[in-house]
Formats: sequence, structure tokens, C-alpha cells
Amino acid sequence: MQDIENDIKMYENMQIEQWGNHENVKQKRRELLLKIDVISRNSFDEGSRIEFIQTHQVVLYKIYDVFLGTTAKLYNKSSDIQEYRGSIDKLFNTLNIKPKSYFNYLPTRIFNQFVRGITYFDDENPTENPVYHRDASCKSSSMNIDAKFSKPSSKELLKKCYIERKIYNVLYQHFLHEQEVRHLKELYLVERYFQQYFPNISINVSIMYEDNYYPYKCVIITLDNDKVISTETYTKKPWNRETVLCEKQNIKNGRSTFFSKINSYQSNNSWGEVKYRKSN
Repeated sequence: MQDIENDIKMYENMQIEQWGNHENVKQKRRELLLKIDVISRNSFDEGSRIEFIQTHQVVLYKIYDVFLGTTAKLYNKSSDIQEYRGSIDKLFNTLNIKPKSYFNYLPTRIFNQFVRGITYFDDENPTENPVYHRDASCKSSSMNIDAKFSKPSSKELLKKCYIERKIYNVLYQHFLHEQEVRHLKELYLVERYFQQYFPNISINVSIMYEDNYYPYKCVIITLDNDKVISTETYTKKPWNRETVLCEKQNIKNGRSTFFSKINSYQSNNSWGEVKYRKSN
């Protein structure tokens, strides 16, 4: 699959740069389809099928996206998509998954794994998906927002909920090229509450990806009246690693203080100040 992953990245870039109909793009497409056909001829028992899907879920999504999904529709003619649809359908029939419905949940699966050791820890016991539906964050989806966050003691939970929903939103847009309406509605409601509890404070979330595929770094910037007061950086390589390098820069009166720690899914450790580090 590593060979296919590398070829998919190249093919996706070629599609975007050459709009899908250049001979080089067509040649790369033919090469990819031959490799995909080899996988389609495999015989998976149930255990190996599930393991294969879980291990390669991002690459499988990219196969779907560049051949049949949003990227394919942006850069290819409908007739071209129909021409190779049979080969892609054969792959997903072999794996016994319905790609459109299966990949709608890809951002949730990626989010649930990625935030481990960043904002989510193993003693917090979520009962719903995504995992921001837990007592230590956004609480149950069955509760209305007033019941969740009306008490002053809920301020820090609200902040975590807001950050996690923003992380989820960034991942959803990255992978599916759109926003999920129900989540977006809840995000706006949480944002309104956040603005009431934290007037003049705003939070920006960005995520970096390896080769535009796997999230490995999350940067959370807090601003007060549009001035940066804190930057938190969380790095996980590979993206599903259970330990996280955590770095923080606090800025007050033009002076920076730096902190760092190593978290794991099992342990949310305390920040330790880093001495003698100069800001850029």
C-alpha cells in the first residue's frame, strides 16, 4: 500500500496542476488502477479485512476521493469517472464497505485518535462519537447547551469543548472538503457561549499534515482583542502515536514565557517552564 499511497499523492497533484486530461495524468491513472486491481483480487478473511481497512483508511479514502469523490469531480469529466468507476467499485466490494457512507465518518475516526494526549485522556470515558461528547468536554448530545454550560464552574469545560469542536471542524473540512451542518450549528452555539464567558478572547486552530494526509501537529492560538497572548503546539508523529510533545508560549506585556511537557493518552502532565529560550 505504500507504493499506492505515494502514487496517489502524485496523481492528486497532477490532477490539480493539469486538470485531469493531460496524457501524463492518464498514464499515472492507468498505473494506479492496475495496482488497485491487484488488491481487489486478494481474498481477505474477516480479521485481516478489518485490520487492512483500519490501517489504510486514509489511503483508501484518498483512492475514493481522487477517482470518484470531490477531487475527481473537480478535475475530471463525468465520462472519465464512469470509465474507471468499475475498478474502484471492485476494490470496495472486495473490502465489503460502502465508501460514501463509510468515509463520512473518517473525520470522526481521525479526530478521536488524533486528540488523544492533546485534549482527551483515557480516564474521561466518552459514551458517544465524536469523543468531545463526554463530561470533561461538550457533554452528552442529549443535553441542551444551557444545561451544559450555564454554571460559572463550566468555563474551562466550555473552553475545551470549543477547542475540540474547532479541531473537528478543521479535520472535517480537510478530508471531506465541506462542513457538517449539525456540527456547524453546535459549533456556533458553543462559540456564542464562549464569547459570553470569555469576552474579547478568540481562539484559532490550525492543523499540519504529513504530505497533506496525516495530521501530526495542532496549533492553538489564543488572542485577546486580536493580540496573541498564547500559542500552544502539540506534535504527534506518527499521527496516531500515544505520546505528544506539548509546547506553549505565553505573551504578556511584550515578554514571552515558554513551557513544555510530554503528554500521553494515559497522563495529562503539568507544564514546566523552559528557561533561557529567546523568542524570535
